[in-house]
Amino acid sequence: MQRQKFAALASRQLESIRACLSLPAASSSAVSNAGTRAIVGCLLRRPRVAAREEKEDDHHSLDCLYILRAVTEKKNRWSGHVAFPGGHSEVGETDEDTLFREVKEEIGLDMKSHKDGITYLGALQPKTVPRTDQEAMELICRVYYLHDTALAHSDLSLQDDEIAASCWCPLSAVCNLDERVPYGGESPWKAFPSVCLPIRDKHLKIGDRAASLRTTHDIKSRFKLWGLTLAMCDELLTRAGLMFSHSRGIFDNGFTLKPGVDATEATPAVRGWDSDAILPHEMHSGNFYKEARRRNKL
Repeated sequence: MQRQKFAALASRQLESIRACLSLPAASSSAVSNAGTRAIVGCLLRRPRVAAREEKEDDHHSLDCLYILRAVTEKKNRWSGHVAFPGGHSEVGETDEDTLFREVKEEIGLDMKSHKDGITYLGALQPKTVPRTDQEAMELICRVYYLHDTALAHSDLSLQDDEIAASCWCPLSAVCNLDERVPYGGESPWKAFPSVCLPIRDKHLKIGDRAASLRTTHDIKSRFKLWGLTLAMCDELLTRAGLMFSHSRGIFDNGFTLKPGVDATEATPAVRGWDSDAILPHEMHSGNFYKEARRRNKL
């Protein structure tokens, strides 16, 4: 009975996500200009639960895969941050082509050769991300469920020069808005909400280069989810009715209602919530990225 109870938790999460993403997905047509479109993947799996963990709800939530991008000599805005695996489209690629290629390159997971073991659930609303003052990039997040147990729990092989580490973390770790903390540090975003992901050693993969430079404890402490990736998680979980907040107007998860939208109509508990009704704080000001670049923070 206890096992059935916890198995039902992951099933409820999966069905809620499947239902909220049943609307038409973002375009998957081939791109004409390389670099103007980027695709990332929110990859989900069921956890393997040991008998001693049966009473801990988090261990029976769906797992979500996150990567910790390496700090490179040519520093960019994504360097050293937690993200979903993915990257820029190449000419002639579909969104699926891009994601499968990038996932295999970055973490060694061959989704293309195991298409029978994965289920495409849908895509989040496209995001427009400024690259320069004059250029912008379209970002698409595609959501997949890895139902092939061997594939979902296979050992990952990290691309050392780009990926410092990867981890599978309970999806429920992002649902509790009361556990959000300020991002901190000296950056322009220090007051932005973040989630310190609970990492278990058995779900953590560290690249050889990162392992030679940092301790496991240090690497685990750097898995702080925030910014655009947290915004995508929040959009998915809010639309699925899996998050909760006691606030109105300005959500605790870093979203702000657009003018003219009734907060009571956009509460996270409402299934079928319209993601166009809210915007991440960091995207509200057109000068945000310009100012951050001026301070050499991106």
